Amino acid sequence: MGEVPGQVSRTDQDRTGHTDGATVLFVDDEPWIVSGLGRVLHQAHPGWRALFATSGDEALSLLADTRVDVIVVDMRMPGMNGIELLAAVQSYHPEVARLVLSGYADRDLLIASAGPAQQFLPKPIDADSLIAAVNRVLRLNNLVDDPALRDRLGGVSALPKPPEVYRRITEITEDPDYELDDVIDVISSDLATTAEVLRLVNSAYFGLLTRVDSVAQAVGLLGVQIVQALAVADSVFRTGPVTPPGLDAAELTRHGLAVATTARRIAQSEEWPDDAVSHMFIAGLLHQIGLPVLAAAHPERWQAVRGLAPTDLWAEDDLWAGHFGCSVTQASAFLLGLWEFPDGVVHAVADQPAGPNASPAAHLLTYARHCVREPVTDFPAPSDGYLDRARLGRWQCVARGEEARSAPARSHAHGSIAERGTRW
Repeated sequence: MGEVPGQVSRTDQDRTGHTDGATVLFVDDEPWIVSGLGRVLHQAHPGWRALFATSGDEALSLLADTRVDVIVVDMRMPGMNGIELLAAVQSYHPEVARLVLSGYADRDLLIASAGPAQQFLPKPIDADSLIAAVNRVLRLNNLVDDPALRDRLGGVSALPKPPEVYRRITEITEDPDYELDDVIDVISSDLATTAEVLRLVNSAYFGLLTRVDSVAQAVGLLGVQIVQALAVADSVFRTGPVTPPGLDAAELTRHGLAVATTARRIAQSEEWPDDAVSHMFIAGLLHQIGLPVLAAAHPERWQAVRGLAPTDLWAEDDLWAGHFGCSVTQASAFLLGLWEFPDGVVHAVADQPAGPNASPAAHLLTYARHCVREPVTDFPAPSDGYLDRARLGRWQCVARGEEARSAPARSHAHGSIAERGTRW
């Protein structure tokens, strides 16, 4: 598909930015690794300022005196290990993105670091992959302009969730004869818990070749021992911040699942590749994951907006941005990007609601959100670009459970589906 004529995407225009001038701190107790990283980074990305430390104490000393954007920490270090260092960074420097390097034998450390670490990178890792991971995190700052809000989002170790989630998971896993289906039911009942489980199982630590988008598949891959360990360690199922009054976690979960199901059904009808279909389901499911974080961070602002009824998705976007400094989907995309969800998911959520030059994925997510939010209201008139009247007609038929009137075009490259409207 060619470029869609019309205005420049909001993400193209306002959020891409450059990462030159960023400061990245690498922490590893082996001096030869630190020295090698210095040479590689100077050659590959001379615009970055790279700092190096060989211990947790040295890293914290540098952080006390220097603005740092990203810290990359080796999991296993003598003295203060990577988990302890990242927990300190989370508490005292929440604005710093936190990446951890972990070998596949570090299962217990992985479980313990599920809160303070935002991304897990495999060790060993090639220089190109490491630089790409750091660069991707740096570009996320362009989604949220307010430094205080970025601090709040960056400091999140657990999403607000009902206390009964932890209680029920603990009760189930304490029974030696428990069934995984019972665990799946509890996790699936809460959007925040679902997000954290999907984040963990899709991390680079597990090295999966395909993206996991269902709780059942995630729990099956994690296995009994890890689920039990996560419950005992309280690293995924803990309650997190108090859910503000008036925020219905169950309704948020139902809404996300309805959008996800609609988005997946339409993507399948368009014969998108399997990974693009999976991305659409995850984007639909988690596009409001930032809402409980914003509401918990500013309960008085939440109380001011929750009783209002914006006329459409665009008015809703403006309402939240006016009260919180960013929209719900911007906050969601920021968190999903920090948590290593794929670009196809982050891009689609970040570019909500879709403008004329948005990616096909962003258009589809916007339409699925509209169908769930206003099922009896006509969607705004389409442009002459990707979402033309013929395509909108097919989508309407699919959303209503009817047979589409004409077959979709079949020449969709995945990159153009996911990425045309957004560049990081």
